[in-house]
Amino acid sequence: MVYSAASGVSLTDLDLTETSIAQIGEYAFANCGNIKTLDLSVVNDVIIGNCAFYYCESLAEAKFPVGDVIIADYAFCYCFVFELFSLPHPILALCVIV
Repeated sequence: MVYSAASGVSLTDLDLTETSIAQIGEYAFANCGNIKTLDLSVVNDVIIGNCAFYYCESLAEAKFPVGDVIIADYAFCYCFVFELFSLPHPILALCVIV
């Protein structure tokens, strides 16, 4: 099993708007239970890997870019408290969110 390098870290807000990151890898933020917001709204295109935010139980808000978005299997599995999931247009591929 792959584990997140950030697992257990007390991140609360993940703002990637000032980066050119195009891919968030498998399990990248898995088990980071304190992350509440994810902002990718300015990134051109994004690929979110399998289980990237797995068990981010406090994740309530996710903003995605205007560009292409691919969300892999279980990327947001066990994210129970979503209040805002902002997609400016349809995504290219969606496997399983929950």
